[in-house]
Amino acid sequence: MASKRPAEAGDRRKQIIRSTVEIMSEVGVAGATTARIAADVGVSEPALYRHFKNKQGMLLAALDDISARLIVHTVTAARDQDDVVTQLRLMSAAFYDFVMSNPEETRVLFEVVSAVRGEDMRRAVRDRFAQLLTVIEAVLEDGVEQGALRKDLDVSLAAWEILSLGVTLYFASTLGLEDVLTKDKALTAVERLLDSIKTKPKERSKAR
Repeated sequence: MASKRPAEAGDRRKQIIRSTVEIMSEVGVAGATTARIAADVGVSEPALYRHFKNKQGMLLAALDDISARLIVHTVTAARDQDDVVTQLRLMSAAFYDFVMSNPEETRVLFEVVSAVRGEDMRRAVRDRFAQLLTVIEAVLEDGVEQGALRKDLDVSLAAWEILSLGVTLYFASTLGLEDVLTKDKALTAVERLLDSIKTKPKERSKAR
């Protein structure tokens, strides 16, 4: 358990989010009670509600924090590249690095997905995962328009296939199998997928 934080340290809302992430990583969503979060931050439970409407708000804020950092880390890695295939390679490598370098955050990301029960929470979590899918789909659509990817590409399916590799990385990270699913092997899987959706040289010539 993270050590108790002094009341005056940093921005309170950020403290609560950080504490929520750490506690969920250690004891799961069910164990991340407001009592534990308050004790970890160093405030009373009522004080939490000055920043969040309820516990669900804290969980979603934690999820937002993690997913936003994952998206920024992934997209930033390819921001200076014009070639779509290169972008996808770099984004995949960055995704791998984030998952393996941030096991607690990754665990929370998927813990929330598997633990949600209420429809409101499920919808909220779905919307946040859709953000990542939207980023991937946008890159794929650019690739189709540029002629780098097949014209008949099912963009939605391809985005899910790429994201599913990320899910596999999560399991590897959670189970301590990084030595089995190494970065080289993970990126080899990405290359196989890219080969299946890239426009072949002959097809590019015909398109011209």
